[in-house]
Amino acid sequence: ECEDCFKNGFSMLANYCLLIEAIQSFKNGLEDSKGKGKKLFIEFFKEEDKYFPALKNLGDKFYEDVRCGILHQGETLHGWKVTREETKPLFDNSTKTINATKFGEQMEMVLKNYKQELEESDINSLTWKYCKKKLNHVINNCK
Repeated sequence: ECEDCFKNGFSMLANYCLLIEAIQSFKNGLEDSKGKGKKLFIEFFKEEDKYFPALKNLGDKFYEDVRCGILHQGETLHGWKVTREETKPLFDNSTKTINATKFGEQMEMVLKNYKQELEESDINSLTWKYCKKKLNHVINNCK
């Protein structure tokens, strides 16, 4: 009945943070991201700068103030804010405001791009080597 009634920018962003760590773990062939989170966020926003240009050099701040704030304390830190207002940009640096809806749209593009990269790469490429390493670890965790 009400498609947007149960959407919450804050919880959306929490999930996108989990997705960022997962994607970077696949891209780097990491078994887990323990102790590597900040590095992964820095890499992510630099590698995906065409989707997140305003966040290109803010991976460390995003990690600490958004990811860690939300996942460990249930709040964003140091003035970062979350919105879903249609008229707001993906990221407003002057107010440190992230548009969760637009962020999600860009995350979808990141996933599609990674999928395409896998489809177009040779199975023996480094891209596939790292992906298979992470997949094997996920599979072994299920046993």
